[in-house]
Amino acid sequence: MLADLIDPEKGDAVSFLAGDDPLDAAIAWQFTVRQGSGAALGTNGHRLHTITKATPQAPGQLETEGRRVLEKFAGRGQLADVEVSGEIVGESTPIGAVTIKATNVPAQRSTRELPIGGA
Repeated sequence: MLADLIDPEKGDAVSFLAGDDPLDAAIAWQFTVRQGSGAALGTNGHRLHTITKATPQAPGQLETEGRRVLEKFAGRGQLADVEVSGEIVGESTPIGAVTIKATNVPAQRSTRELPIGGA
């Protein structure tokens, strides 16, 4: 029912996915969509797919891209104390990983650590 999607205390929309905080879900969604993959997406999404090699610069590139994606949330005051780290995981088949820690301002709590797959 539509009334179940509204938080009665705050009047805010709650997540359409049971158990997920709407802000956490929005951040996770940004990392599932490639930027530029459709006209309707505009600047939404990530560019992690452009980091294709596990070079010494890759962790910094992953961190920079993670910060770029989160800028819109921090700029709107939805996130505070943002920490982003990038690393290369694995040896024979390395992949890039971005880890995000931040304060979810609307929920007044620290977000869960969100590991995001990358390159």
